[in-house]
Amino acid sequence: MTHDKLRADDDEMVRLGRLRHNHRPLSTTLMRLGLPLLGLLLSALVSGCAVDNRLGPALGQALLEGPVRTYATQQATEVAREALTLAEATYAEMGAPRDLAAARSAWLATRLAYDRGAPFFFVAAPELNQALDGRFDDPLAATGLRRLEPVLFSAQPISASHLEDLGRQLRNAGIALANAMPDPARMVGLAALLGSMSAQAAVVGTKLDGSDSPYAAASHLSIEQNLLGLQAMYLALSPAVKSADPALHDQLTALFAGLLQQIHGQPSVDAVRNKVRFLRDCDALSSALVAIGAALGLTVSAPVDVT
Repeated sequence: MTHDKLRADDDEMVRLGRLRHNHRPLSTTLMRLGLPLLGLLLSALVSGCAVDNRLGPALGQALLEGPVRTYATQQATEVAREALTLAEATYAEMGAPRDLAAARSAWLATRLAYDRGAPFFFVAAPELNQALDGRFDDPLAATGLRRLEPVLFSAQPISASHLEDLGRQLRNAGIALANAMPDPARMVGLAALLGSMSAQAAVVGTKLDGSDSPYAAASHLSIEQNLLGLQAMYLALSPAVKSADPALHDQLTALFAGLLQQIHGQPSVDAVRNKVRFLRDCDALSSALVAIGAALGLTVSAPVDVT
């Protein structure tokens, strides 16, 4: 392949470009949803009516299909955009990657955008998870961010053709993700999302040993972006939670603030001073996210792993 051939992938670029222009601010999305139910439920909140087991799930689902999906779509578009940049940078020229430094930078940006949207991606497009994430311990995962990491960041010699192939496959998976997220046919249930968010919160604490990113040493950044993504999704759902259980809302708000304070600005996972506290707070956050289900009249269970 040549640079011109990579850029000639017009269909993918057109679809991605169309998706970018369709983004709206979250507030605008709420106004334009055109769902009488959402307006009615939000009016109930403004008037001070508490959410009960009949109102809660409907309001939560409406918020999920509005601002939560919009947020996930924004992260998916960022994944696709950075994966395109990575694919260009990993293209082989004279037996070597075109720009290894640019490829590493794009890998990190793709990784962190994926981390922010992971709980939603996992339930909305589970078939893309393996192609995008590519867990080290999954023998079937031959592509993805984790498979690219050692190729890009280890001290071993780089096979330019193998790196180019991995970059191209990540680009294709990223574009597929960006097109999948706004698709209303991909239904996401509120209970499933809460379970995925809870599982993600539990996994965040395990990244403190650095094993999540052994070559790029980016585990601390991944942790922070995981938490920021969870916080953004929770804030979108928080009107329902705050009305149904104010104490739970206060607990979740405090847990997010405390965990982000512990990790923000740290140069590595080793710099986190009180790892026991961090793990305990991650466990509390995981449990509190499950408790949202009870507050809204849903049954929520967390999957074993979402990374």
